[in-house]
Amino acid sequence: MHPIVRFARRAATPALIAITLGSCEDDRITTAPHRPLLADVTVPPPAGSYDLPDPTNSGGDGSAVPERETGITIPEGDHYVRVRVTGGILISSTPDDAINGYTVGPWGLTAHTPFPFCEVYTQFCTLEVIPRLYSPPLGGWGFGLNDMGNNVGESVVRVWGPGWFTVERRGLTCGNDEGVCFGFSGHQTLSVDFVALALHASSTTPAPGEVVHFDAESVNVALGLPTRWWFRPAGSDDYIWVADCADKFQCDFAPPSTGLVLAESWLGSGFVGGEVALTPATAAVTILKAKGPNLGGSFTAKPGENQIALQAQVTPVNLSSGVTWRIEEDPSHYPLSPLPPTPPQGADASFTVQLLGPGRWPGDHGASLQLEPKQLSYKVTATVTDGTGHVKESETKLVTQDEIDTAREEYVELGVSRGVPARGVFGAHFGNRGDYGVAVINPDFDGSFVALELQWSPSTLQVNSLYRNPVHNRWHVPGAANSLHQYGCAADLQTFPVLPAFPPLPELQKAQNYWDLLRDAVIDAGFDVEQRDPDPATPQQASSGVGHVHIETECI
Repeated sequence: MHPIVRFARRAATPALIAITLGSCEDDRITTAPHRPLLADVTVPPPAGSYDLPDPTNSGGDGSAVPERETGITIPEGDHYVRVRVTGGILISSTPDDAINGYTVGPWGLTAHTPFPFCEVYTQFCTLEVIPRLYSPPLGGWGFGLNDMGNNVGESVVRVWGPGWFTVERRGLTCGNDEGVCFGFSGHQTLSVDFVALALHASSTTPAPGEVVHFDAESVNVALGLPTRWWFRPAGSDDYIWVADCADKFQCDFAPPSTGLVLAESWLGSGFVGGEVALTPATAAVTILKAKGPNLGGSFTAKPGENQIALQAQVTPVNLSSGVTWRIEEDPSHYPLSPLPPTPPQGADASFTVQLLGPGRWPGDHGASLQLEPKQLSYKVTATVTDGTGHVKESETKLVTQDEIDTAREEYVELGVSRGVPARGVFGAHFGNRGDYGVAVINPDFDGSFVALELQWSPSTLQVNSLYRNPVHNRWHVPGAANSLHQYGCAADLQTFPVLPAFPPLPELQKAQNYWDLLRDAVIDAGFDVEQRDPDPATPQQASSGVGHVHIETECI
C-alpha cells in the first residue's frame, strides 16, 4: 500500500483542483527532498494561523466564506505541511429539528448526519472548510480534512513553493426558502505547520553488501505508526518494500544497489516521508605504508623479517575492504623477486616474501660487486573499484632491500648453518674482503687481533682476508660452507717470503719458519689455528698450507 495524491477537478471552480489523501495498491509513493548524510533538515518555523470570519445567521449561505488570502506563505522548495482547522459551527433555528443544536466540524456535514437532505442533496450538506495552496505556475489545489475528533480537521500534505495558502468555507443554504432558516454560531481557525521526516544514513556511498544504518528523525512533529520503508533501485520506477524495517524508526539493511531509500511515518492525518539517495562511491586511494619490518622498511626472506606491511587510505572509507594490491617485480633491481601467489586484499594487508634458492647469486666476483641486481625489490600499487565500476589506482611505491639486508639475504638463501647475523653487527671494516661495503664486525675478535699486532710488533701483519660474505666465501674463494670468515671471526695472515708456485728450498724453509713463529704468537693471543700441512690420518681436516696462517675464534 502506497499513499498517493488524488486529483479531482471542481466543476464550479475549473482553475482549482481538490486534493484528498488516500491509499491503494499502486507503485508510486510521495517523497521528501533528499536529506544529506547525517545533516540537519532545514524546516521553516510554524507558518502561522488564520481566523475564519464567524458565520452569520442567514437565509442564504451566511455561513460561507469566499476564498481569501491567509497570509501564510510557502518557502522555496517542496515541503510537508500539517494543515489543521479547529472549531465547529453550531446550527440552531432550523426548519428541521433533526439538526437543531448540531455542531458541524471543519470537514462539513456528511450523509451520516441526521439532516435528511444530506442523503440526496449533497450540495446543501456543506459547511466544509477548504484550505487551498498555490504554487505558480502549477496553479492551485484544494484538499479536504480528516476528522480528528473534538471539531478538529487535519491533513498532512506535500506542497511546493514558493506559494501561498488561501481558505474558503462552503456555506449551508436554505434553498429557495426566504428569511432566516439557519442560525449559526462558532469560530474556526486555520493553522499550518511545516513538518519533516529527516532520514539519515551511516553511509550514502555503501560498498556492495554493506549494511547501512538508517535513522528516521522527526522535525516539528512526533512520528507515529505505521512506519513504512521502501527501496527504489537507481534507474527504476519500482519500489521494493523493506519488510524487516516495518514500524521501526531505525533500520539496518544492505541496499542491493544504488538508489533511494524512503521512509514514511503516519501522523494521524497523513504520511510524512523522507528519503536519502545512495550514490556510487567515487573512490580515491593513497598508499600510507608499504614497507618491510626492518630499519628503513627493508626486509629479508627470514621468518620474522619477511612480511611486507601494506596500508592504504581509501575514500570513501567503506570501500577499504575492496582494496586490491598489485605486487610487481622491479626490473631496476633483481628482476625475478618472488611474487605473492595471490594479490593482498584490504586497506590493511601484507604479503610474505618467498624464499629463493642459492642459484640466483652471481658466480663471478666482479659481477657480484654490483648491488642493485642482487636486491629484492617490489613495485606496489593499491587499487579499488568505485561504485561506477571504474578502477582507481594509487601511486606506485618501491619496497627494496637495503645493502645490509641484501648481504644478510645470502645467509638466508644459502642456508648458512651458523645462522643469519643481526643487522646491528654490520658496518665498515678494515678486513672486509667481501662483495659489499659492509662486513660483520666481531669486537672480541678485533680486540684479540689488536693484541696480536702489538705482540708481533715492530713487524706488521698483512691480512689477506678477514670478512667474506657467504656468496664470495662459497664461489669466489672458495671456502668452507660454515666458515667463520662469514661472521668476522676468522682471518688469513700472509707469510713471508711470498712463495712462487715452485719455490726453491731455502725460500720454502724461510716461509715455514715464519709460519711457525706466527702460529705460536697467534696461539699465545688466544686464537685457534688451522694446521699447515694435511694430516693423512684425518684427511677431512682442513689445512692452510704454508702461504698463510688461518686464525679464528668460535664466536657464534
